[in-house]
Amino acid sequence: MNKRFYLIKDNKILLQQKDYGFPEQSIIQPEIYISQIEMGIFENALCWAAIPNEQFQEPQGFKFYPIKNLVRNTDRADLKLAGLAGFLCNWILNTKFCGKCGKENEMHLTDKARKCPDCGMMQYPHFSLAIIVAVIREDKILLAHNKNFADGMYSTIAGFVDAGETFEDCIEREILEEVGIKVKNIKYFGNQIWPFPDSHMIGFTAEYESGEIQEDGIEIEHADWFSVDKLPQIPAQGSISRELIDWFVGKRI
Repeated sequence: MNKRFYLIKDNKILLQQKDYGFPEQSIIQPEIYISQIEMGIFENALCWAAIPNEQFQEPQGFKFYPIKNLVRNTDRADLKLAGLAGFLCNWILNTKFCGKCGKENEMHLTDKARKCPDCGMMQYPHFSLAIIVAVIREDKILLAHNKNFADGMYSTIAGFVDAGETFEDCIEREILEEVGIKVKNIKYFGNQIWPFPDSHMIGFTAEYESGEIQEDGIEIEHADWFSVDKLPQIPAQGSISRELIDWFVGKRI
């Protein structure tokens, strides 16, 4: 069986320069790894995430690219695998030591986990759950400009799920906190791994219920209702935020 390697360095992934392809086993040799972890079998290839050592040199025709570049330049399946590799490598680097006794962790031999050789504590990969929601009011969609966005960029409302919250509770809280309105008829839409650095985005749609837009001024600088023919600059294809906006557009053309 072929092996496919996803090499991660400084939140970048090694790809072919000509077509954003992933390196095969013949390109990447085992001696260059600091650590590696099996991801599973995809397209008849056993896939591994790996962290190269400092001496590693990019093979001819290959280059490290930011993983976010794949949102625009590859399909959803490849983005998912690259994102998983980035997530797992960040997890390995961030769990070098045991959180209970401070000893250096080792990779577990069979589980996708880190194990302390001294106290035996196991640390499994963890991710941050987040909601993202398209709010519809008649023939318009709620879009907002977050202070961390590029100039002119607008997207749907998103936020992290607090401990003890349902997704619906989180949606209602985030929208009320960030833009001051209430919503109803919340429905599941889809989900996407978003490893920047470790999120899993759960997408929903909802309907406007009441209130007037009042931006929080902390995260959201401006928000408004937009019709299909007057959309602002929106996220690139490949992101679940764009899929939510495209769904709104598709219902109205």
